Amino acid sequence: MNDISTCLGKITLKSPILNASGTFGTEYFNFLEQEVQGAYVTKTITLKPKEGNPSPRLYETEAGLLNAIGLQNPGLKSFLNEDLFELRDCLRIPLIVSFSGATEDEFIRVMEGLELHSGIYGYEINISCPNVEREGIAFGTDPDVVFKLVEKLAKLTERELIVKLSPNVTDIALIAQAAEAGGATSISLINTLYGMAIDWETGKSRL
Repeated sequence: MNDISTCLGKITLKSPILNASGTFGTEYFNFLEQEVQGAYVTKTITLKPKEGNPSPRLYETEAGLLNAIGLQNPGLKSFLNEDLFELRDCLRIPLIVSFSGATEDEFIRVMEGLELHSGIYGYEINISCPNVEREGIAFGTDPDVVFKLVEKLAKLTERELIVKLSPNVTDIALIAQAAEAGGATSISLINTLYGMAIDWETGKSRL
């Protein structure tokens, strides 16, 4: 096999192939080809458990697939007590934990909890979620907010700090520059694009 090793910031990867957060849970580990995958990225976790949105959560259109999952996850405590142990036992490749928060404090508390545990090579910071302290405006749409959040998180860790950007902005380059200035060591492009499908008979959204 040819050498396709590369570096993701501070992490050396034997391959540039990574799974996308949220689409490949631990239930699929029997199908995970660790010989060809560079690292494993978890589904996004939050401080407290989230049940996610009610069904239906997916709708296939002629042009693609709409989703409204709602960040379903067991929360930080359950992740640390259960999932993290399973991941460390199963993985022979670097582990990257994706997490998010509804407030700046939640982001910080999640990272502080994760920092107490070994076996984690880096973090993917999902900043596409609504900021409840700023009238529900997503963290990732304001470069000043992004800079301040990333700067605070960067001071808490020596691990790889990947910031996952939202595409639903006027100028994504400004957001990327703000994340880099705050201390991000890598950028993940991109989170979900907004979309809508309307049932023409009822006039209501399909999701």
